[in-house]
Amino acid sequence: MIAHFFDSSFNLQWSWKQFLNDELACSGTDSVNLALAAHMLKQNANYYFFSNVKGSSSEYPNHYFAENLSDAIKQAVEKGCKIILFNDKKNEATIKGLVDANQINLGCIVWVQNDPSPYLADFDCIKRIICVTAKYANNFRHKAYFKKIEVIHNFIETSSYLPANSKLPYSVAFLGSITLDKGFHHLIKIWPSIKEKYKEAVLHVYGSAKLYNNNYHLGPLGIAFQDYEEKYLIPYIGNSVEEAKEKYGISFLGLTTPQLIKKSLGKYLIGVVNPNCKDSFETFCISAIEFQAAGTAVIGANRMGLKETIQQKHTGLLINKEQELQGAIEALFSHPEQAQKLGVQGINFVKHQFSMGKVLRDWETLFTAVLNGNKTQTPHFEFFNASVKDYFKYIIGIIKYKNF
Repeated sequence: MIAHFFDSSFNLQWSWKQFLNDELACSGTDSVNLALAAHMLKQNANYYFFSNVKGSSSEYPNHYFAENLSDAIKQAVEKGCKIILFNDKKNEATIKGLVDANQINLGCIVWVQNDPSPYLADFDCIKRIICVTAKYANNFRHKAYFKKIEVIHNFIETSSYLPANSKLPYSVAFLGSITLDKGFHHLIKIWPSIKEKYKEAVLHVYGSAKLYNNNYHLGPLGIAFQDYEEKYLIPYIGNSVEEAKEKYGISFLGLTTPQLIKKSLGKYLIGVVNPNCKDSFETFCISAIEFQAAGTAVIGANRMGLKETIQQKHTGLLINKEQELQGAIEALFSHPEQAQKLGVQGINFVKHQFSMGKVLRDWETLFTAVLNGNKTQTPHFEFFNASVKDYFKYIIGIIKYKNF
């Protein structure tokens, strides 16, 4: 008996019909969450899904309304569930839920898409902490909770992404939230210079600051928060989206449904994902595997999860400094045949590593292991690819917590 709580406060109007028809514009993280739930609800009659959405659909009778994590835990226990899966939202509601689960000894699987919260070490009820890449998970070898960490990748339905027969010449697409942590401003800063050198160049932007919360208020461009637009967009692209398109070939498509994304990404020569080389990094980056599944070469920062979800010079290019972004784009503009080769190799890479069928089997194996009380399968330490900092964490973990 398994419970799954999904905090859907990002978009309180979603429905299963929207999601199953690829009509729900949401983040990759939320999409994976719902895809896992849809699969398990269909395959397992003892799987119960709770979300703070009322009457979203009748597709799955085991979908129930829960006001918050504590409410979901209470209902899960009443239904005889032994474990509950949920995301760490790093808030009081998560802590309150963990306190409740600890008191009644309900096993918890905490799915972390960002840094695990320090308080996760304080609760015996936590049976697993799920990280989305090994690169990311190994970052916590010096923490007490590392013994509970396992790696399960995020995933997509690779067959639904459509590679194009031909690419738009000198075309670039960006996919993600238009916020500081996703690094779009590094691309927009260099774009006028690229456009000056390559008159045919076009940039299509799929995303909005509303990607993670549909209730956010946007600035005058309708793209990002007002201070972000004023500091990072308007000085480079002008005072309107119309001016950006006319002068610089930039089209802002805003929040976009998966249906359109899956049809569109394959036509671009290059896809750009988070190029932040100093600030916030990607723990996985679903946008990166979406571009690759569509046969598009991808460029991103050579950091953390992107090192695992993009194969350097095989499916894309990873940059070490933001200043290298323009050179990487221009290199592929100058050698479109190389870009297309990277794209083809990306299709096979994603199909092998991140396909929905493969990763869903990993989740099923995990649920069985937790229910049976099996030992955690912590990630192996990568001796040959580790940095000095990684080795220090490895040694500290062994000495303090016996994290072998």
